[in-house]
Amino acid sequence: MIQMVEAGIDETGQVRLLESIHLPSARRALVTILEEETTVTCV
Repeated sequence: MIQMVEAGIDETGQVRLLESIHLPSARRALVTILEEETTVTCV
């Protein structure tokens, strides 16, 4: 099953999910970088 989860990416390329997810094991992910800047601070 494919899930979509919102995330933010900081200037150094660190990806931070904006919500918690639970997976049964490790998974691969695809990242689409949007042109707009985020209003959410990635910490």
